[in-house]
This record gives sequence, C-alpha cells and structure tokens, in this order.
Amino acid sequence: MHVLSKYKLIILLAIISLTITGCWEKENDQPTNLAEGECRIVKSDQGDGVLSTLEYNSDGYLVKERAVYKSATGNSIYLHLYSYDADNKLVKYDVYVDDEPIEYTVYEYINGVVSLLKKYTYSDIGLKEEIQSFKYSTDNKVIEQIMGDYKSVYTYDENENIVLTETYFISTGKLMHRTRYEDYDDKPNYHSALKGIFLDPIYSSRNNHRKESNESVYEDGSVNKGFEGYYTYEYNGNGYPSKVTLTDDTGTRRFYNISYTYQCN
Repeated sequence: MHVLSKYKLIILLAIISLTITGCWEKENDQPTNLAEGECRIVKSDQGDGVLSTLEYNSDGYLVKERAVYKSATGNSIYLHLYSYDADNKLVKYDVYVDDEPIEYTVYEYINGVVSLLKKYTYSDIGLKEEIQSFKYSTDNKVIEQIMGDYKSVYTYDENENIVLTETYFISTGKLMHRTRYEDYDDKPNYHSALKGIFLDPIYSSRNNHRKESNESVYEDGSVNKGFEGYYTYEYNGNGYPSKVTLTDDTGTRRFYNISYTYQCN
C-alpha cells in the first residue's frame, strides 16, 4: 500500500494481497459507517505464504495492516500503520518488519489533496529521503507525478480509468517508459475498499483493467516491448473483486493468484 517504483503493481498486490468467502455480516465490529453496498478489505491470502489482516477506525479508515510472510526458515511480520489528523486526512505512514522500523512517509496537502510526500528509509548511514510531488486536474485526478529525475504523466478515459502512463526524463524531456491499461470491467476497483490511504495514481481507477502492457523507449527512439499481463477476476455479491489472477499473454504462466475477504454493508 505504500508508494513504490514504476513496477509497483505486482509489489503492491503482494503486500496488500488479501481468501474471500464473501462479506461479513453487518453486525461484526469493524469497520463501521459503511454506506449501502460499500465494502472494506479485511483479510487477504496470496496463496504462497503471505497472509494479511487489516483494521479500520470507527470512521472506516484503514489504520493497520499486519502481513505475515511464511517461509521454511520462519515467519516475518510486516506492520503497516496509518495515522490521520482530526479531519481524517492521512498524515503519516509507518512500516515495521519484526518490530524494527523500516521506513515512514509524511504527507502535505494543498486544497485538500496530497501535493507532496516525503518518504524516509532507515539505513546504516541514517535516513534516506525520497520526495514525490503531484499535479491534479480540475476534478482532482493526479495527472502528473514527479519522482527525482523522472516525471510520470497519467491519461484517463471518460470512466475515470487510467489508460496510459508515460514516464519522462525531466532533464531531456525524452520518453523512457509507457504502460497501457486496457479492457476495464464495470465493477468497483478493489483498491477503493481501502479507505483513507494515499495510493499511487495507477491504483486510482474506478474499475479493474484486464490487460496491462509495458514498453521501454531508448535514446535512439527504438521501442522494446516489456511485460504484458492479463487479469481475471471473481467478484463478491457487492461487485468487488474477490479473487485476482495475473497470467502472461499465453495464459500458461501464472504470476499470482490473490484472494480477498471483505466486510460489506
């Protein structure tokens, strides 16, 4: 759920990978204050030893994710903590691994939207800082993201789904990478069931794409085709994806198979 590099999709899904059996009953504890038909992700199972549980505050905002990574040599516990101000705006995000602090991110706002984030990673020589800034459209969609020497530009369709991201070298203005997102369903994006946190723009689409393709662009203008993946979904009774499977273009290589448990109203 934290903001990651350009190949964030698989990484993020691995971290928040959430075994769906449908929705919990309304009377269960948390989260509360769900609108009619609204859901929150409360558990996940990546199927390869990564299990996550998520907790929300009384207003339905995500405050904690505990992810257990199981291996033959033992388990590692990843703890993701989200802190909000009095207006329920996210102000800080902390990550711990086996009780040791790994990184934290702080957020700055202009006109109610995140304008700047500063991520700090612990190392042997102190804190490493990474700064990202964001530019928005008139309807508060991120259209530009600056990360160090790079700038990413986002293009949306009429349904508020991202269809293209292009990343440029700031110094030269040359295109270095593009990703296309195609064949969207008409169901709610499962990231929308994670209320409160600030997700990278590629996870902000209204619906769920079924195809993703990447290209790298070299100095001479030549293009190299990269990863091409196809997503299939199963849905719960409220229309949210309960299972996400990613395969290659032949359909024979499976990259992951993640299932989600929700609490719904």
